[in-house]
Amino acid sequence: MRPELNAAIPEAVARLHGAALGLAAAAVSLSRGGREAEARALAREALRMETRAIDVLPDGLSGPDRCALYHAAASMALACGEPGTAVELIERALGSGLTPNQSAEMRALRSAAFRLINGGAK
Repeated sequence: MRPELNAAIPEAVARLHGAALGLAAAAVSLSRGGREAEARALAREALRMETRAIDVLPDGLSGPDRCALYHAAASMALACGEPGTAVELIERALGSGLTPNQSAEMRALRSAAFRLINGGAK
């Protein structure tokens, strides 16, 4: 899932989210090149930026936009080896008025995080 953010969201949120996605993409490239330590460092920075974007979300932001940010942040947490953080983000998202389909996607992501916590494969 990678829904686009609504044009009506605050500029600060959009800027942080865009920068986080850029860092996450760079982390994937580094990982594919075998540069795991650098990839994890970038993934952690992406996660910090995405959680900052979540922290400045206005209360009235729509479910799809809120879901996009939480899903991205939880995915970034998994990418940098922080499944517990992913679960926390997912739980916050699930409590924020998502649609049934969005909730199902977030629960699937939570299952992946729990598999990692329990020592299973992604």
